[in-house]
Amino acid sequence: MQSYRMLLVHLCTLLIICSVLSVPVKNPDLDQQFEEWKKKHEKFYSTPEEEAERRMIWEKSLKFVEAHNKEADQGLHTFWVGMNQFSDQKEEERSKGCYLPPLDFPEVKLPELETVDNSTSLNSTNI
Repeated sequence: MQSYRMLLVHLCTLLIICSVLSVPVKNPDLDQQFEEWKKKHEKFYSTPEEEAERRMIWEKSLKFVEAHNKEADQGLHTFWVGMNQFSDQKEEERSKGCYLPPLDFPEVKLPELETVDNSTSLNSTNI
């Protein structure tokens, strides 16, 4: 029973350590750059927790941009990328939003086809 209790204590301690280590920590060297980006894109967050989450996403985006552009400089890509107003959004948010207005095309009525001698032609009365 004593060994079971010690095992449980060790597992709980390990769980706490893993939880603490898994909390992302913002890079303080990027504080000014993040503030300038927020100002440029007029970003405001409703809570400190939301800002912390968006900051971590933004830092991840920045790392991606820097790594990609370094590879592009080496000729591994044919294009460069940059930070924009969407750099604090999760991948699901960006793919769900699509950010294009819906297109309202007018309905087009196509002419009817008629079959004459095993061939199809347009019915001239419907044109």
